[in-house]
Amino acid sequence: MPTAAHVVSAQLEVYAVDRSVAADIALGVVGLQRSWSATAATWEQATATQRWTLPGANGVGADRDAGPADRIRLNATQRWTTFDITHLVQRWQVNRSENMGLLLEAAAGNDNANVEYRFASAQFPTLAQRPRLIVRYWVPPT
Repeated sequence: MPTAAHVVSAQLEVYAVDRSVAADIALGVVGLQRSWSATAATWEQATATQRWTLPGANGVGADRDAGPADRIRLNATQRWTTFDITHLVQRWQVNRSENMGLLLEAAAGNDNANVEYRFASAQFPTLAQRPRLIVRYWVPPT
């Protein structure tokens, strides 16, 4: 995205592939605030050599933002779920070094059931179901 761009809107879309039982969850998307390794991150570790401030990247102000950028209720699979992350992408456009990625955070839904949802990842075999970031912006004339 050009440096002079003005972000109008931004959405993260993830595809829910399946779930363990027929129950809902509350799902939020949170901005991360520190670097981490996609190949080494765990519940305890941000990288192979650095721990999260709190397990699960729960260190508010150190590991992650205080609250979710958006939260939805998910109750079905084989469909797209869309999060509005406009204000996060606007923040990152102003200060690109703040873009450390996103974290999906689940909580009990209305059913208050133990349920696991599985989402298509960046390595998912079906290319059309991999996560998408859609950013709409404009660039002022020079």
